Amino acid sequence: MLLLLLVLVIVHLMMLGNKEMEGAGCMALVTNLCDYEELAKQKLPKMIYDFYAAGAEDQWTLKENRDAFSRILFRPRVLVDVSCIDMSTSILGYKISMPIMIAPTALHKMAHPEGELATARAAATAETIMIYKDRNLVQQLVQRAEMAGHKAIVLTVDAPWLGRREADAKNRFTLPQNVVLKTFEGLDQGKTDKTNGSGLAAYVANQVDRSFSWKDIKWLQTITSLPVLVKGIITAADTRIAIECGAAGIIMSNHGGRQLDYLPATISCLEEVVREANGRVPVFIDSGFRRGTDVFKALALGASGVFIGRPVLFSLAVDGEAGVRNALRMLRDELEVTMALNGCTSVKEITRSHVVTEGDRIRSCSRSTIPTLAAKATKTRARPEGENFALPAIARRLKMVVLQPDPFLSELTSMYERSTEKGSVWVTMKRSSMKCQARLKKMAAKGEAVELRCLVRATDGKKNISTSLSAKEYLKFQASYATVLKAHMHALKKRERKDKKKAAEAEKIPEKAPKKQKKASSSKKSAGSKS
Repeated sequence: MLLLLLVLVIVHLMMLGNKEMEGAGCMALVTNLCDYEELAKQKLPKMIYDFYAAGAEDQWTLKENRDAFSRILFRPRVLVDVSCIDMSTSILGYKISMPIMIAPTALHKMAHPEGELATARAAATAETIMIYKDRNLVQQLVQRAEMAGHKAIVLTVDAPWLGRREADAKNRFTLPQNVVLKTFEGLDQGKTDKTNGSGLAAYVANQVDRSFSWKDIKWLQTITSLPVLVKGIITAADTRIAIECGAAGIIMSNHGGRQLDYLPATISCLEEVVREANGRVPVFIDSGFRRGTDVFKALALGASGVFIGRPVLFSLAVDGEAGVRNALRMLRDELEVTMALNGCTSVKEITRSHVVTEGDRIRSCSRSTIPTLAAKATKTRARPEGENFALPAIARRLKMVVLQPDPFLSELTSMYERSTEKGSVWVTMKRSSMKCQARLKKMAAKGEAVELRCLVRATDGKKNISTSLSAKEYLKFQASYATVLKAHMHALKKRERKDKKKAAEAEKIPEKAPKKQKKASSSKKSAGSKS
């Protein structure tokens, strides 16, 4: 009996040792934030992982949030003393160790039993709210945040409707039994739908106030002394209104691609928002940040700080509080190396000159067109007839930069956003072989088949972009293009120039009439004097 007991103890110790080794091996595999996502996918139930990881509809914005960073390149400075790197910064008057913060995210307990408590122990967080139909409920939530010692209110403004998260509908997402909305404990919040599609969608439809507008931000400020940051803005127009309504800061966000699909990546819109804010309020940003290099790029383009969301949830799922701490440490280490290799010893030294964007490259190409045209025109004069290129044709071809379909749609979306208040965007489509006449003649002589493509061009008068589509790519592009158009229908309105002109003419008519009468009366007088 004693021998059997000893054997059981030894087996138990061996199992514990194996588990510890597995855990250590698991952590050894984690070298960046993306590794946490892979491990979380293995560990979490599919329904919960999909809830965290999936985006809306085609998930184009979800992918673009990451791809956009790859189109921003560094321009480092060398021979700088980088023996001491200071990453500290000030946010709303509070000094923090680095410009990286945890984004307002919900339902941490689905990832780990300790939930938000583990996350909060790893980093200080700010309270976030949405405006609910019951204003009394909102007031109670704000008061609870103040009593808990929070320093700011983050108001989410991009979710009056829940985006079409098809993964949640397929998984028939419902809250696990061990997860409750603790913030609303003791309040009547109704019940989420546990039988149809996504229960979360039903909850949002029942509780969130879809009539919420800019005037309600001022109401929110009357019930709290905390600064209110508006989260979910990606345009200059909304930035201007938010500042006019008294927002203490802007958090740029497309909800991590979980709301409206085919929105541009937030990093692509950052400069537009920063220019409009013009230092009046700080501009923060989230959506797609996975590397210290990403953080550096955002700071160089004018962001005051960066928020991360999904990486926190995935690292929490893998290793609880320790996982979140490790995720933040890795980001900090990556940012430190990036700053050093770019020749920056403090956050204040990170400037716009340290990066080059796709827009910079397009403008650079346009500026270099004229001398190139002159050189090419000189060379073509000696060519046989039929092989010469007309100078205007070369100019059009060189100035119109050809992009891949996805970057083209992203840039087109930015054009629509910039033209919301003023300006126009012209889009043309034509059949094209994308080859010059000389090349086409040679191919015809050899009997080679010519592939005809669809050339799509767009301009807002300042920037010219284009993309080339094969027959297979065309239908997919049209569907994506239609989505972009629908998202910007609000910017379409009837031109008022003719109406204004008619109104102005109508105002002038009464003014001229008396003058004519005076002339008529004066002529009568003169006629009478002559007689």
